[in-house]
Amino acid sequence: LGDMLKEMDRVFDDAFQRAPCVLFIDELDSFCARNGHDSHNDKYMHSVVNGLLTHLTAAQSVEGLILLGATNFIDLIDPAVIRPGRFDLKLAVDAPDIAGIIRIFNTSLGDVVPDVSNIAPRLVGQSGATIAAISRDALGRARRDESPLTLRHLEAAAVPYLGSEDRRDLTRIAMHEAGHVIVGLASGMPAPTAIRLTAAGGEVHYSTVSAYTPETAQSRLCLLLAGRAAEILFCGSPSSGAGAGVTSDLAVATSLAIEMEFKWGFGETTLWSGLTSDRLELAPADARHRIQARISAAEAKAARLLKSYEHSCKNLAEHLLRFRELSGMELKAILTELADEMQLADTPPHSFTLASQAESIGITTI
Repeated sequence: LGDMLKEMDRVFDDAFQRAPCVLFIDELDSFCARNGHDSHNDKYMHSVVNGLLTHLTAAQSVEGLILLGATNFIDLIDPAVIRPGRFDLKLAVDAPDIAGIIRIFNTSLGDVVPDVSNIAPRLVGQSGATIAAISRDALGRARRDESPLTLRHLEAAAVPYLGSEDRRDLTRIAMHEAGHVIVGLASGMPAPTAIRLTAAGGEVHYSTVSAYTPETAQSRLCLLLAGRAAEILFCGSPSSGAGAGVTSDLAVATSLAIEMEFKWGFGETTLWSGLTSDRLELAPADARHRIQARISAAEAKAARLLKSYEHSCKNLAEHLLRFRELSGMELKAILTELADEMQLADTPPHSFTLASQAESIGITTI
């Protein structure tokens, strides 16, 4: 502990003396919350986090010092570390879009770059590090062949990361994602910020809502189940993708229904409970039936809305199949067109009161 705090002192003192400068702290989640349950390390983490907080406070008064941090797990960081005044601006760095993938290829592959416009859309959803690794692999293949880099080398390197090109699979995924969006529009929920077909399936990105009313929570539940409802309506049956993992549509919908019933006072009781979806069997039978009823009613409503706006849903799915990703002004134009087609008063706003991060819903292929 003494060595850790001494080294932290040295780094910050060095930054203070070198200002103007940038001090970058990687893996910021190492400074995890002090209210954790690991009693063995509690005293150590208290001292480490307190030491960091002292330096962050002092850094506010150092003119020209820019403090940056990076993490893959922002929820694990002690809240005091990332509060305003210490880290004011929080940016979510998502996987690159098609244009970003092409730029990474152009940067990584050197002077002679093959036309990657056909392969880039099939890599949507992969990280920038993965795209860079594909580039290195392709260059290695070209060296082994003792030839200039060609599209053949790039395609061979990308094979492990490419998703299915089966038209039926892609159509199912596109209809699933379109179902989320159409039901969201019809329910007055905030508009999505991006829609993508990825190598792992598909996803729709929304800004995270910080507070719900009973009405908006029920609309959110309906939106979560709309992808599965769209598969049943337009493909004849659901797939496993809607329930593939703890971040899947069904998992998030179940957690939301539990929160409505046991935490937010939207059910028959205003008593708070810490019940989670993995302990749902501990809930009374009547409470489980109420949760199931909420989910079933939301899915039924989603199916009715999708039946009413079938043409709009299929129209959006066709756009997604064609472009693989929709975002920015292009997405806004399509949503405006859909709102007119669906005879909605206007396109729902892109956000209301938002938290500092985004979330995605959709289908995961397994």
